[in-house]
Amino acid sequence: YLDKAKDTRNTIYYYKLDGENVCKNLIGSEKHNTVKISVSNNENEKSIFLNWNRYQGWLNGVARYEVWRRLDNESSYSFYEQLNSDTFLILKNGDMGFKHCFRIKAIENSGNNQQSWSNSFCVEFEHKLAISTAFTPNGDSKNDNWVIPMIELYPECELTVYNRWGSEVYHKAGYDNSWDGGNLPTGTYYYILDVKNRKEVYKGYLMLMR
Repeated sequence: YLDKAKDTRNTIYYYKLDGENVCKNLIGSEKHNTVKISVSNNENEKSIFLNWNRYQGWLNGVARYEVWRRLDNESSYSFYEQLNSDTFLILKNGDMGFKHCFRIKAIENSGNNQQSWSNSFCVEFEHKLAISTAFTPNGDSKNDNWVIPMIELYPECELTVYNRWGSEVYHKAGYDNSWDGGNLPTGTYYYILDVKNRKEVYKGYLMLMR
């Protein structure tokens, strides 16, 4: 039986099965409840907080809770982490993707593989790029490449750099923080970073200092 009309995202439901045996005696199951997960995120700290209620109703209790996650365009949920008794989890890896979806699976303690899934809950990050305005490719292994944090989340990006006279001096589709300035002299350059999959374009000036 599947009751699709219930709002399991916002409400915890309790249920039990009542009936009678062949002798017309009333029998019934233990009262069980649904598991409701809530998720919140912090854009600045790139953190995610998961919280859910305990499952009740199994005679031997819950053996563990499993956290399952789906990132961005993944087609299905994958096992992420196991907790024996805690009903909350704090993650610090919000920069792994834009859309993070979670479900909880409660597993019964008797080894009979009884399980109960929670609702699904998703949060989203904007991941605005913080683009540095200078780098120093002088061979000291410090700031030698122009590094844009989290650019790996934008594999379809396209970077073009121009000198002060408007001539293109560097271009790379799928920029990967690999530009070391080449043979360009110290100076001010103009960049255009087209983040195609987010439909954003970043423009600005960049100082290359030897």
